[in-house]
Amino acid sequence: MPQVNIQTPNEQGLSHNKYSKFDVDTKGAILNNSRTNVQTQQGGWVQGNPYLARGEAKVILNEVNSSDPSVLKGYVEVAGKKADVIIANPSGIHCDGCGVINSDRTTLTTGKPQIQHGNLENFVVQKGKVSVSGKGLDNSRVDYTEIIAQETQINAGVWSKKEMKVVTGKNTVKRTGKPEDLQIIHTNQATTQETKPQVAIDVGQLGECMPIKFI
Repeated sequence: MPQVNIQTPNEQGLSHNKYSKFDVDTKGAILNNSRTNVQTQQGGWVQGNPYLARGEAKVILNEVNSSDPSVLKGYVEVAGKKADVIIANPSGIHCDGCGVINSDRTTLTTGKPQIQHGNLENFVVQKGKVSVSGKGLDNSRVDYTEIIAQETQINAGVWSKKEMKVVTGKNTVKRTGKPEDLQIIHTNQATTQETKPQVAIDVGQLGECMPIKFI
């Protein structure tokens, strides 16, 4: 099972991890946020992460720089201390049986993360689609789930423990430590020469699903 020893968090608890590819197969993947050996639900015991001598992460940012969308077909599990999990790929994210374990807040976005003074401040969305199909998105153990993209296509069940928010369009979306404060602070208007998506949100084939809050 793939295991990532996440990067050393900064003073704000942000661990910034960069990838040229971020896919998860049906076996799942581990984000190691433990200083000591710890047992996981998916991968058994894992060794402590040597990069965490100063402390564990509060937010694990997974930033993908690729021309291809990320394909998530299994669960991403945080080993050790709970942390917010963010997967950011401007080329898109496709979820078919994906989910996150041991996290209170998860974000799937096609926005470019903006970090200021060590804090993750905004996502700048210029393109990209987050799609959910097949076995859906199971975040039933995650309190808050956020999908932030130019387009979303939800053709399967989606679950989050307390709340799920979807933000679509070319926007700059502000993120704070409080999920309820998620908001659009700037709309990145398309020019007349750009091709706009016909449908920003497509929920035509929704399966069994929890209520979604569209922003």
